This record gives sequence, C-alpha cells and structure tokens, in this order.
Amino acid sequence: MGLGKRVVFKAKFSDFLLWTGLIVIIVALIVQFTTILVGYAKMPPTVTNPHKLWIPPDGAWVGLWTLLSTFTIQSNLLLLFFFCFVLTNRFYENRCLFIHGRFGLAITTYITITGVVFFSVLFKPWLKSLDTSDPISITNFVNTFLLHLVTPLIMVLYYLLTAGKYYWEYKKQAYLWTPIISIYMFAYLGYALAKGNFVGMVPKGKTEIDYSFSYSFLNFHDGLPTFFIYIGVILALYLVLIVLFTFYNNLLYKKKNKSMVILRDNDV
Repeated sequence: MGLGKRVVFKAKFSDFLLWTGLIVIIVALIVQFTTILVGYAKMPPTVTNPHKLWIPPDGAWVGLWTLLSTFTIQSNLLLLFFFCFVLTNRFYENRCLFIHGRFGLAITTYITITGVVFFSVLFKPWLKSLDTSDPISITNFVNTFLLHLVTPLIMVLYYLLTAGKYYWEYKKQAYLWTPIISIYMFAYLGYALAKGNFVGMVPKGKTEIDYSFSYSFLNFHDGLPTFFIYIGVILALYLVLIVLFTFYNNLLYKKKNKSMVILRDNDV
C-alpha cells in the first residue's frame, strides 16, 4: 500500500470512527437518561436521616443529577463535544488548531481513565448486581459496555490516527500543559467528595441514608488508607497515559516531518 493510499485509508477510517462515536454516544446517553426517568421511584415516607445530611427534594431529577455526577457520563459528554467540535471545525477549513492538539489529548486521557478504572475496579461488583429478569437492568448492562468500552476504544483509535499534527516540547508539557489538563480531574474529585460527604441519598429498599459518592472507592469514610491508594493509583495511571500519548504524538510528528526534524536538530 503506497503512502497516498495509506493517507486516504486513515482519513476514511478516522471519519468512520468519528461518525460511529457520535452515534454510539448519543444513543447510549439517551437510553441512559431514559432508563433513569422510567425507573424513578418515589422516596418512602418512613425514611429517616441518621447522618443529618441534606436530602434533595424527591423527584426524577435527583437520578439525573446523580447520573451527571459520574465521571463516566461527564467524560462521554466531553467526547461528544469533541467530536462535534471536529465536525464544526471543518466548516472553518480546520483553522481551530486546538481541537487536534492538547484538547484531543485531554479528552483521550479522560475517556481512557473511564474505561480502565471501570474494568479494573468496578466491573465485578457491577456484574454481580445485574438482574437478568429486569429489562432496565439488561439495558443498563449493554449501555455500560458502550460507555466504558466502545467509546474509549473509538477515541483511542481516533487519536492514534489523527495525532502528530504538532510537536509538543516535553518540558513545556510537564510544567504547563499537564497541570492545565489536570484541572478538570481535580475539580471533579473535589466536587465528587463534596457531594458524597454532604448530600444524602436513599437507596431502594433501605431506610438508612447512604453517602452519595459517585463511586464506592471515593468514600473516604470507609478508610482513608484505601481511599488514598485508589487516588494514588488513578493519578499515576493518568500521568502515564499523558506521557504515552504525548510520546506517541511526537513520534508520529517526527515520522511525518522527518526532513524538517533533521534540520531543526542540526540547528540546535
């Protein structure tokens, strides 16, 4: 396969991934929000509040809020926005350079974290809770794979095909762009901890108020050492992914611009 044919194949395949990702995310999110509304059940009147937490007014919107508070939904929404930005950018003849730059790096890292953390930490407990007699549970089962496996794979493949448009200096990446990209991660962690610590939710079939942490490993009330271990591992994984994706981008850039890189290196 010649160079021209490889370029055309990559362009067509990246477009296929782009449209497939858009369709999968839109369908999965619509189904996810619909099941929350359909499965809504009123809070029993006998519920007590032993931890004296704030209980939001009863309503289906509480389920939607809880869903929007998960990193899974937020990272998939960011991925949806990214794909929409890519399509919009084409109307401007690809003049918005940030889209295929570090914005793409950030989105790829976030959605990869979603997939890796789910299948390494949350998959087994979630699988045990599956009720094969409940249509909503089965629908959520399929949807979970779409949002935790299919969309991360689509974005990683898309990144691998479209990266290498710009060269990122490792020093600047380390002291400037990595902290900037990390702002969202730490903001989400702060929000998730605040919500879990102060907002009370009532699980079905129970009268005990539970802490409404988005994920069980964020519940530091169960043990600070375990909490810090999980946070430390996720942070390490996050930094490793940024380094790997940055290295791949620069490697691809050098491959595409071999003669220019040689000249630049000779000038240094």
